Amino acid sequence: MNEIDWDKYAQEYDRICHANPYYLELMSKIRSDLVSYMDVNKSLHFADYGAGTGNLAMIISNEFKSSIIDCYEFNQSFLDLFNEKAQQQNNIMIHKLDLITEKLPQEKYDCGVMVHVLNVLPDQDIALKNIYDSLRPGAFFFVADIGKPINVLKWSLKICFYNLKKNGFMDTINLIRSTRNARLQNKIVSKLQKKGLIKMHSMDTFKNLLQAHRFNVLYSSTEYYDKIDNYCIARKV
Repeated sequence: MNEIDWDKYAQEYDRICHANPYYLELMSKIRSDLVSYMDVNKSLHFADYGAGTGNLAMIISNEFKSSIIDCYEFNQSFLDLFNEKAQQQNNIMIHKLDLITEKLPQEKYDCGVMVHVLNVLPDQDIALKNIYDSLRPGAFFFVADIGKPINVLKWSLKICFYNLKKNGFMDTINLIRSTRNARLQNKIVSKLQKKGLIKMHSMDTFKNLLQAHRFNVLYSSTEYYDKIDNYCIARKV
């Protein structure tokens, strides 16, 4: 995935995510499911694999105040933004780590989360084995991954219309100007998807992939805009 400039993408990531109603809905659903499956009153150990700028980790931190969240990210630009955002979060620990070439701690976590990361990794099997080994027996794994090619123009128009209705004309113009690099990187992602260089899955093959790595899939649904996301709640056998 050398064509994708993650440094440029990182700088505009939060701006475009916070203007994307489908991303906000996905975060809200995962938050709700985490609260349903995990005990908010317990002191648990979470792992966020490919934490980006920490949007989901911040949600977990605020909901599970007695728990610790270890956040793993390989890109320094994302890490810099995350570190700045999490300065007041005492239960977030941020680590630079490559899920393919570096080992996670063994059998440490009660719950793992991963959103929009697995499909862009060069070896999904190595990453999933690493994640599985890092979870305690019986631990949960909440994972959402893009399963269909991104239609960047369609997405961009939807986000702009949503932002226009919510925040007005000038803010939408500023959004378009300030997320130019993010749209460019998404176009590159879309091109790689169509060429088959980014490995995507139908829901059935996604569930089969998780089961092949000894996860028991408890729940599955398609989410996000145009139902392009495969979302599963799984458990380590």
